[in-house]
Amino acid sequence: MRTIERTRLDSLAEFFHTQALDCACGVVAAFSGGADSLAMLWLLSQVVPQHRLVAVYVDHALRSQAELSAERELNQANCIRIGVPLRIMELGPEAVARCARERGHGIEDAARHLRYQVLETVRQEIQFAYIATAHTADDQMETVLMRIFQGSGATGLKGIAEVNLPVIRPVLRWTKAELVGVLRQAGLDWSEDSTNAGGDYTRNLIRQRLIPVVGDIFPGYRSALTALIEKSEILDGYIEAQTKLQAGGVVTLAPSGVMIDAMRFNSLSHPIRERVLYDAWGLLSPSKGEPLTYRSVRHALRFMESGPKERAVSFLQGSSLTYQGEAFLWQVGGLPLAVGYVSLVYSKETPLYDSWVLVRSEVHPDDGHDALAAVLDERMLALPIIARSFRAGDTIVLKEGTKSVASLLAEWDISVSERILVPVLEDRTGVFAVLGRTFGGKDRVARRCLLPTLVGKRRTLYSVLEYKD
Repeated sequence: MRTIERTRLDSLAEFFHTQALDCACGVVAAFSGGADSLAMLWLLSQVVPQHRLVAVYVDHALRSQAELSAERELNQANCIRIGVPLRIMELGPEAVARCARERGHGIEDAARHLRYQVLETVRQEIQFAYIATAHTADDQMETVLMRIFQGSGATGLKGIAEVNLPVIRPVLRWTKAELVGVLRQAGLDWSEDSTNAGGDYTRNLIRQRLIPVVGDIFPGYRSALTALIEKSEILDGYIEAQTKLQAGGVVTLAPSGVMIDAMRFNSLSHPIRERVLYDAWGLLSPSKGEPLTYRSVRHALRFMESGPKERAVSFLQGSSLTYQGEAFLWQVGGLPLAVGYVSLVYSKETPLYDSWVLVRSEVHPDDGHDALAAVLDERMLALPIIARSFRAGDTIVLKEGTKSVASLLAEWDISVSERILVPVLEDRTGVFAVLGRTFGGKDRVARRCLLPTLVGKRRTLYSVLEYKD
């Protein structure tokens, strides 16, 4: 065996040893057929008992059938040669797109979410201990750069963890070039995913366009980012330790969510309060998997530090934070937007949640508003008007026909957590407007409010605005 191979195998064995992992407990290897995953599979096959290693190929149905068929054939041949059984799992042609609509975070997120679901299903079925993914040092650099520009704090800038059981990443410290060298010495051919060469996904754009520029300006960027990761790990570890020391018992599980002790929470330092919120979110939605955004953290802190009145509520990512005197009750769902009556007399503004308001303003056909605005003649309505969240079964009769409100929100790719916050306007006749534009969707008005009788008459514009501090 050549020296470089021996070095790699020693390094892989050291990974299992230093992380206190027992490779004999079984490894499910995420196997795409690309250079990274093939090299990882070959290396694992040298240190993991043969009967305790299985490769799992997930077909996302996102590429041409010809490319997928060729890739499968090569993967099967490589697995036979290595001596590792291969399981091919098909998601179906619409699975990823459907998941993307439901989760509201795009195709990349949906494909990754479904892939991990499949890997975990196989792991539990065969009762293995670990899922191995072929993330490399290149992936680590891309991830940290992406998170820098997304505004991540210390936790995010730690990058990808080598171990987050049951997931392990045994080749995270190796570059793709090093893994390609292993394959060439082993005489193995790998497949190339055509989507990796495209510019459709964020990570591809970072790899193809950002990193070459960064490398030209900062030739030592890898060392600098590695140092940033290490510093972030130290800082995050300190905050975590202080949170455990100072905030023990601040968050407790309740039958309907989590309770946060109001007095103790507000006595903590700002970084600890932020960590408490992230920890509480993890307890609140472990199966949901949606990260708490920093914007939601800011809203929560502003609300919790403001001395809210009893039963005051703040809405955050499809959840509600309710002040109950001595504690805040945090619940997922269950408390949809329920503003109630919209006044046509006393106020042009109706508070919705946090700093968002529903605004009514008079307009004229010549005022220059865009054609997609929610403009209507209020004389066409059967008062009273109510603003609320959508409900199962809600429909709106549009110019092109009747549509369910739920399908509109899904078509607009509004995240699941925000759909409950989209105002639905209803009169005694039914839903007459859905105001989705603020959330990346559209504002739609019922056909009955778009009759020719509106021509030349003053109308009312309904819109959702955020009043910032």
